[in-house]
Amino acid sequence: MTEKWTDFEIQVEGAVKTSGNGGFVIGAGYDKQYYWYQINGEGAYMEVTRQQRGSDNLVTKMLGNNYANRHYNKDNFTAIHTNDAMDIFFNYGVKGKLEANYTSNDVSLAETAKYDVSSDLYQYQTDIYQVVNKDDKNVYIKLVNPDRQRKSIQLNFKNLNVSSKAEVTTLTAGLNDANAIGNEIVKPITSSQSIQNNQLTCQLVANSVNVIRVPLSQTSVTPTPKPQPSPQPAKPKSVSLNVKKAITIGQGEKVTLKATVSPKGVSQKVNWSTSKKSVVTVKNGKITGKKPGKSVIMAKTSNGKYKKCTVTVKKKPSKINLNAKKKILKKGKTFRIKVKFPKNTYSYKLTYTSSKNKIASVSKTGVVKAKKKGKAVITVKTYNGKKAKITFTVK
Repeated sequence: MTEKWTDFEIQVEGAVKTSGNGGFVIGAGYDKQYYWYQINGEGAYMEVTRQQRGSDNLVTKMLGNNYANRHYNKDNFTAIHTNDAMDIFFNYGVKGKLEANYTSNDVSLAETAKYDVSSDLYQYQTDIYQVVNKDDKNVYIKLVNPDRQRKSIQLNFKNLNVSSKAEVTTLTAGLNDANAIGNEIVKPITSSQSIQNNQLTCQLVANSVNVIRVPLSQTSVTPTPKPQPSPQPAKPKSVSLNVKKAITIGQGEKVTLKATVSPKGVSQKVNWSTSKKSVVTVKNGKITGKKPGKSVIMAKTSNGKYKKCTVTVKKKPSKINLNAKKKILKKGKTFRIKVKFPKNTYSYKLTYTSSKNKIASVSKTGVVKAKKKGKAVITVKTYNGKKAKITFTVK
């Protein structure tokens, strides 16, 4: 029977011996080790059939309760009766136990209880015992296989820089083997095994002690760095425009709005929109006044941050007036030009030019500065080409 069928129970109810000295046998086992619960004219007892120590021969021996420690005495057995109904129970491996008992109508429970068997099915340690040590040059691994079967184990040297070969020393012998002077039977055997991908697979023979020496490589190993999460891009926190909250432009006038997204280093991309396309259109920040009225222009980031500007559109100016026609300035003095538009007209853009910058210069905002003696004409021009002039005399 294979090992995968070891966990089961057998129950027989109403078994009857009708004649003779024989009886019943219930048993189970695998791998050259079998257990038999005998119930016959001599009584009830447990037997085991297994390999004799130091030999391949199978032998059968009687076992008692806690069979590793005590044997039955056949002289005190109570034989089963003829035509006596019996209930028989046999457990092979459930909860790791080997158990057997029977009850009878004729034989008292006190008598049958003497033949109850209850013990661990596996009374001996069969797992691989291991000890690991390490110094600057080697890793030492001691593996003990106490089982009667060959076992395989895989060793993983993760995060260790080991060589490609391991030295394996194995010591094994039978129970009856012993060394004598001039006749060394039990002696260690040393072999070399390959290590591949930092793994070593060892075959441990039955009843063996194995010492594995794994040399460490003297070259250092650079550990594989753990992947770091990609830094999340900074998110926009605010938007500003290059114009005031409200501006006025003329009909047909084009003005470029520029959005700046903070903090520094974030994406400067914004989406532009207008509340009234019939009044003001916008494309990539460039607005155009279509007809008189008001519209709100908005620059918005992908995460919802925005800035607004209210744009008022007025008609094109037919002319413009300045706050002087002639002006006398002393050298070094300044004068600000003011522009007046006809009612309901406007020009956002005004261009200022000087006929003689060396005598009088003018800034983009209309501030004139007297530089040296002479005369200069300052011209102001709207987006639609309307002009006005002031003659400056510098003394």
